[in-house]
Amino acid sequence: MQGSVILGLGSNLGVREDNIRQAILMIQNYGEVTHQSNLYETSSWG
Repeated sequence: MQGSVILGLGSNLGVREDNIRQAILMIQNYGEVTHQSNLYETSSWG
């Protein structure tokens, strides 16, 4: 079976940008990552 998914990733611990990049590399073990948006950093809320 083949399909497409859209994932939203986030991180709030450690070196956040590295965490997200490492997650993308790990996801590539399970399927092709065809598109990526730019990284955005925002203030915390909630």
